[in-house]
Amino acid sequence: MTDCSYIQSLKIKGYRGFSEGKIISFASPNGEPGSGLTVVVGANNSGKTTIIESLMAVSQKQSPTFSEGKRNKGAENRVRLELTDSEGGEVIVETVESGGSETQKTGTTKPGTSDIFVLKSRRIFSPFFGKNSLDRGQHINSHQNLESNRSAQQGLEGRIFAINKDPVKRANFTSEIAKIIDPPPDWTIEQSDQGQYYLKYMDSGFSHNSDGVGEGIISLLFIVDALYDSKPGDLIVIDEPELSLHPQLQNRIRDYLLEKSRDRQIAISTHSPKFIDWAAIAKGAEIIRIVKESGQSSVYSLSRPTRNKISALLSDLNNPHILGTDANEIFFLYDSIVLLEGQEDVMYLPKALESLEKRLNAEIYGWGVGGADKMEIIASILKDLGYKKVAGLLDNDKSSSIPNLQRQFPEYKFVAQPADDIRNNPRRQKKGKTTLLLKKNIDVDPRFVDEMKSTIDELNYYFDN
Repeated sequence: MTDCSYIQSLKIKGYRGFSEGKIISFASPNGEPGSGLTVVVGANNSGKTTIIESLMAVSQKQSPTFSEGKRNKGAENRVRLELTDSEGGEVIVETVESGGSETQKTGTTKPGTSDIFVLKSRRIFSPFFGKNSLDRGQHINSHQNLESNRSAQQGLEGRIFAINKDPVKRANFTSEIAKIIDPPPDWTIEQSDQGQYYLKYMDSGFSHNSDGVGEGIISLLFIVDALYDSKPGDLIVIDEPELSLHPQLQNRIRDYLLEKSRDRQIAISTHSPKFIDWAAIAKGAEIIRIVKESGQSSVYSLSRPTRNKISALLSDLNNPHILGTDANEIFFLYDSIVLLEGQEDVMYLPKALESLEKRLNAEIYGWGVGGADKMEIIASILKDLGYKKVAGLLDNDKSSSIPNLQRQFPEYKFVAQPADDIRNNPRRQKKGKTTLLLKKNIDVDPRFVDEMKSTIDELNYYFDN
């Protein structure tokens, strides 16, 4: 590992939806893939963009200004941003004593602390451009202006010029792209008869100009450019890395970010489950969930004990679906989630509900939690992340687990369906176990109809009130 300090946390108070001081902690790389990755999730308008804007504000050389609409009235129209590093350095941006839009900036981070580069979600590449060249420092300085944070990110044209004229940079850039697309795109800079420059892109023996390059490829170039000449210890912030990218390319970008975050900090704000990696979370990656509560932004993250429980789940090779692709949606669901024991429950509960002409007013988590004994682990994840309405529906033969679950999570609801198993299973019936569904697994056994209806009503009352 490189001997350098890292950005440790950012405290936001009085800026946009953050009326009370909220702390965002960033992952610090430890040499493991993904250890330096921070993933910020949350619904639209929850406050994710505010975190990005705050990082831009504290990284500016000059003190930023905050217009009246950006200052939270609940915090007396005063903004205070505090950035701390792992060595005790601190930068504070706060409204001056007289109030208004002006701020003052004090403090400094320790030498070697990350340079912060923010890649915005609005990324535009001009098909035809003039001749200019930008090094990394110039590129960062030209895009850290808080007042233009909602404008498009440009400047890739100048970066391409700088890369193209330096054989070493071009070789490094191409090798980085090859980690995502192999073979990498073949390109050069060409000049039109009108004197404008453009990116000439060759593919399968055909060539076309910048105007014909797909938005997904352009987005990929922006991301690779933000990272290829970064140095260990840097903090690179990428807003919505999934933009215009095919799901398979999202997977490859995720793997690229995991590898890069071995020795540098990367923070992404995303709406895509493709960028969740459970193994990275267990190794130190941070998941930050931003939630709008009573009109204000709240911040939630996973505790160390919960991370340790995730490590235990990863070792369960008999139930890989517990933390599979569908489980990634746990970080992107709205509230009201129901936990079921296993895959069969997820498959057959909808059939039971259809038979009963009932509806469960909640989202089902993934393909089950992998057994009643693991329900506590998934509930811990949801509690840490600020979910308020979570219920567990267990089989009747596991109802003895309910009192302990209810003690651990008094704000959640745990109930048992009336049968020992949900689907018809001859082997279990031979052992004296009852099943909720009849032989063809379509209709609920008449013996359990009323009790099952009552159970669903009880859950819906919990979710709806």
